[in-house]
Amino acid sequence: MANMTGTYIRTKEKNYEDFLSMLGVSFVLRKAATWSMWTIPTMEITKTGNKWKIITRTILKSVEMNFELGVPFGDISIDGHKYKTTVTMDGDNKLITDAVTTQKGKKSIKVVREFTDKGINVQMICGDVVSKQFFKR
Repeated sequence: MANMTGTYIRTKEKNYEDFLSMLGVSFVLRKAATWSMWTIPTMEITKTGNKWKIITRTILKSVEMNFELGVPFGDISIDGHKYKTTVTMDGDNKLITDAVTTQKGKKSIKVVREFTDKGINVQMICGDVVSKQFFKR
C-alpha cells in the first residue's frame, strides 16, 4: 500500500481555471484561485483508524474534508455548492472522490488522487473538463 499520509505542495497545474469555469465558479473567485503566486496550495492528509482528513490550504482559504471510505457525507465547496460526497479507494494507491451535486443546475465532480513515492497526481473532472495537478511530497 502506498503511503498516503503526509504534507504535499502543489508544483504543477493544468486546466484549473477551465475546471472552475465548468463548475460555474465566478470570475473573481476563479482568478483568486488561480493566482498561483499567492495561492500555492498545500495538502495535508492524515488517517486515524478508519477516519481520514484532507486539508487543502492556500493563503486565501482552507478546505477540510473528513470522511470514512465508502461512507457518504454532506460537503460544501469553496464557493458554497452543496454535494453528497463519497470517497473510495481503488487498489492500494488511489483515493477517488465522487461529489454529486444536490443543487439543481450545478455540476458533479470526480477527483482522483493517485499516490506515488514522489507525491500525488490529482485529476479533477467536471463534465468533459479535466484539470491535472501534481503535489510533491
